Amino acid sequence: MSNAEAIPAIWDESRSGKSVQGSLTPDLVTHTRQVKAHQPLRVELTDGTTMNCVALRAAEDALYLSLPTGQQPARFKTGESLHVAFWRPRDARYQFDSRVIAADGRHASLAVAHAPTRRLQERKHPRILCREAIQLGRLTREQFSNFGRLPQPPRLTIKGRLHDLSVGGACFTTAMALTKNGWVALSIGARESQGPVVVPAVVLRQTRLGGTSKSLWRAAVQFKMTSQQLESRMKSLVAEIDARHVIRMMLRSGNWLQQRRDLTPAQPVKA
Repeated sequence: MSNAEAIPAIWDESRSGKSVQGSLTPDLVTHTRQVKAHQPLRVELTDGTTMNCVALRAAEDALYLSLPTGQQPARFKTGESLHVAFWRPRDARYQFDSRVIAADGRHASLAVAHAPTRRLQERKHPRILCREAIQLGRLTREQFSNFGRLPQPPRLTIKGRLHDLSVGGACFTTAMALTKNGWVALSIGARESQGPVVVPAVVLRQTRLGGTSKSLWRAAVQFKMTSQQLESRMKSLVAEIDARHVIRMMLRSGNWLQQRRDLTPAQPVKA
């Protein structure tokens, strides 16, 4: 299905040069008309197929989204229902249900009907999606209580992978079975220039994952900030990981990448 005539020009909004990160203290989004350009979104179709895309602009008639590279617009049918989720930097996760208005194969864009959004988090520290590798290990009660005064960091030999992260806690998968209300330490951000952040945490819950060839556990923990310096480092780390996640999502859209190339001024040729 293609209905290019139903979709107006889609690049004007993005030429305003808005920051990728957006506002440091964003207002709540209650409707899709408030969705900003460059916002990464996750679209789920009625058949269960999911795809990543980027908001191009919110016009009066519809919300315009880019399609991933290689996506065939013909698969979208007028009136087809879809479920959309997105994360806002330093805010929260949102969802909304909508329907397809039109797809434009020339610009690889999709127009969806405007709808109210639902904010899924109410917390002091907003979570971000991430897939960062971590190291972790158990702590004794004494190590946990005196973490900031330990002569040397504890050995963290167990591998894990984050699912989400905030300044207040994290959710991750690991092969190590943990104990509810037990104490652990996590090393996060090994790739960062300033080195990883090591933080103590209390295990809130864990669930054994089925359907795998080995034992895996998903755990949620709450961090204990032992100093203002540790909290500041964690805030910086969360912001850095969040920025990488947002940029990675946008770069998955061939349209956004091509747009950035088109907007880049040509360099003068030296004589």
